[in-house]
Amino acid sequence: MRSPSSIAFYRGQAQEVSGMLRKLARRLQTEWRRLANKDVVQAYSTMFRQFVGLLPVYVLAGRSTPQTQPSSGHDGGAALLDGHGHGGHGHGHAHGHGAGHDHEGRPAGGTDIAAVNQAREVFDEVLYHLLIVAENTSDFSRLATVALELDRYSERSRRDLQQLQSETGAGGRLLPAPPGGPFWLQVEDLTLWAPGEPRRLLVKELSVAMTGGDRLLICGPSGAGKTTLLRAIAGLWLQWTGSIRREMDARRVMFLPQRPYIQVGTLREQLLYPFGAGSDCSHGAGGAAATDDELKQIMQRVGLQPVLLRVQGDLGARRRWAEELSVGEQQRVSIARILVHKPAFAILDEATSANDTGHELTMYRCVQETCSAFVSVGHRESIEAFHTGKLTLLGEGQQGQWTLEPL
Repeated sequence: MRSPSSIAFYRGQAQEVSGMLRKLARRLQTEWRRLANKDVVQAYSTMFRQFVGLLPVYVLAGRSTPQTQPSSGHDGGAALLDGHGHGGHGHGHAHGHGAGHDHEGRPAGGTDIAAVNQAREVFDEVLYHLLIVAENTSDFSRLATVALELDRYSERSRRDLQQLQSETGAGGRLLPAPPGGPFWLQVEDLTLWAPGEPRRLLVKELSVAMTGGDRLLICGPSGAGKTTLLRAIAGLWLQWTGSIRREMDARRVMFLPQRPYIQVGTLREQLLYPFGAGSDCSHGAGGAAATDDELKQIMQRVGLQPVLLRVQGDLGARRRWAEELSVGEQQRVSIARILVHKPAFAILDEATSANDTGHELTMYRCVQETCSAFVSVGHRESIEAFHTGKLTLLGEGQQGQWTLEPL
């Protein structure tokens, strides 16, 4: 199942768009094949229509009286003799010619060619329009269904947007950190609310600044606003006031949600997410490309050896990884992504909570050795050793109060 929030935390929109374009290309190929088959059916339908178009000829021909043609019998001879008897050969020839035609010049006992052509054109026109309806009934039905669904989606999106705008209020300011400044993350007078009516105050007038060597641990009771605070920092939350300045380069700062996003693809693609496996995307912030051997070493370092054994070392193995990997293994994959891309800063939302203490300590060592500074949400005292400061959010029960202490 896809998680829009996790994709947004990873800044993986570009990777998702690329994947969707590849799937769209495959769908287009399928549609072209379907249209080709439809053309074959259309050709047979046209042949059938042309064949049926001869039906008026048969109907009108059946209504006419066949002309009796004289042969070598007595009637023909009598006619010739009668012609000679009344005026010679020329008169007899004229009499015979007149007996084969009516007074309008049509063949006696035959079919009017103009009437046949008109009947055939009318019949073909009626048949053509009937076949249009018959051949495109499924297309018309599908078009009506898609149009109705799009209309519902548009109306629902418009309504949700209006509700969001009414709930947002003034909103805060998310700004890039000044180039060359001392802080990579600076929060000033931030007041944060939870959604709903009436709005619930989670954090009140929070101010904190982090330099390149700071490592901040955020803790507090459930529902105090820890994840909401990270969403505001990531630009995914609108119900807050104040200002946030942070590093905006997606390759220099990486967000890790509690439930990592695992895409459909190979094991290699899981490790290289969100920047993909292209020549310009498989490089970390340091500029070095990750080879398959390096990816395997990284997997072993974060405790994913059993996964390597299951695929016999094949990083190109394509599985339903979101179903096959446990939540703890998925979190270790997210830490492996940090080792692959080497961001300068990281923001972790309980990114190790599904792992035991031993794996959690290993994961934090990897983050500490790779990133110069990071912010993480956690509850275990064992991870305090990896941080230089502790921010405790007290939640709405304490009117959004908070405490900040060094470690």
